[in-house]
Amino acid sequence: MNLLATGQAVSAQLTPGSGAPAYDMAGSVVTYAGGRQRAIAAAGLHTAIPVGLRLVSRTDLDTLVSWQGLPVQIRDYTGWRFFAVYYSVAPARVRGLPTVWDVTLAARSITVAEGV
Repeated sequence: MNLLATGQAVSAQLTPGSGAPAYDMAGSVVTYAGGRQRAIAAAGLHTAIPVGLRLVSRTDLDTLVSWQGLPVQIRDYTGWRFFAVYYSVAPARVRGLPTVWDVTLAARSITVAEGV
């Protein structure tokens, strides 16, 4: 994983099932007079990618926490990559290894990064 602004990297093994995207679209079904129903979809596809990182050091965990809300590039061992942002970091202690954590991120794929 790289921070787009600087290229700084955090490297860790992905957990099984990590990186499998889920695609969704904003939309709804509206009922009109006479019972007719119409689907209304908003343009754009949302992609959520669960990212699990194994055996992350405390330094790298602090780095991941500091990158919340910033655009990052995530790449796996097969060369698949995407640009994303995440807003939460969920570390879990690893039994028997007090200096490392397993970390879960819920990344959202982005196409454009805009500053506020």
